[in-house]
Amino acid sequence: MNKRLKDKKMLSGIIAAGGFLIILAGSALSQQTALGQNYQGVYVDGTFVGYVAENVDVKDVILQARRKLAEESASRLCMDYEWSVKTEKKPFVRLEKKETLEEQLKKILAEKTIESRERAYTVAIGSYRGNFKTLDEVSDFLNQVRKKRMKTMPILLHIRRWRDRSVEY
Repeated sequence: MNKRLKDKKMLSGIIAAGGFLIILAGSALSQQTALGQNYQGVYVDGTFVGYVAENVDVKDVILQARRKLAEESASRLCMDYEWSVKTEKKPFVRLEKKETLEEQLKKILAEKTIESRERAYTVAIGSYRGNFKTLDEVSDFLNQVRKKRMKTMPILLHIRRWRDRSVEY
């Protein structure tokens, strides 16, 4: 009877261990848990975002998140951020799905969006730099400079828009 009881306990232990290994192998194959294979840690401005499988193209996921933000935005999208990927290899790490990582990146990048961006014109004279909102303000400023300092010297106005062009003023 003792031998039969031991056999039943051993059999139940083997079944439990086998089930556990099947669950681990299944999660590793479905790329939800790392069991020792390489994976990527994604960071935005030094802040950890999540781990993804090694075969995921992180650059593509970030660009996709930016595209979705741009679609939702009514104005032009301007952001300031740096991203990096670090290849790691630790067992039993939960891996994010591509779609989940994209949503997390979208939330983080939404915080990095620079809200207002106005067109400005910069005038540089020597070490002085002045910023103006319109070309009329630039023209007024250059007229004042010309009257005070450079009565005989021509002023070359360099405008950058769609293409570079220079205008003698």
